Amino acid sequence: FAGTKSPLGWVGDNPVKVDLPSTIRVGVSYEFYKKAHVGIDVIVPRNDAPGNITENQFAVGVDFSITRNIKISTGLNTGGNAQGNINLPLGVTYYAPRGLYEFGLATKDISTYLANLNDGSTISFGFGFLRFKFNK
Repeated sequence: FAGTKSPLGWVGDNPVKVDLPSTIRVGVSYEFYKKAHVGIDVIVPRNDAPGNITENQFAVGVDFSITRNIKISTGLNTGGNAQGNINLPLGVTYYAPRGLYEFGLATKDISTYLANLNDGSTISFGFGFLRFKFNK
């Protein structure tokens, strides 16, 4: 049905040039005695293309292993499209005894559930399951 002598005629359109959203992301982290991680991220938009973040985004995160199989993660982030609000994420992850899979629950902003801080953020909830790990 395609080609120069096809029964259906295909008509093209003029080429359209659209800028894609682009960012630069830089981050560092440090591990303390295999019990805790602290990390910092900065995301900077490179252009004003539709779908890109509107301003620089900053984040600080911490995760702490409370047992060999359970880890709690939290931190704070602001900027991007948050319009000056500060989000306080919270997550709990369970690791299988041999470390082959993990199961986690997380939210982007725990303050949305507890109090209306700075007009809050969007209510969000994340659910992750069966992340397989293959060690060396």
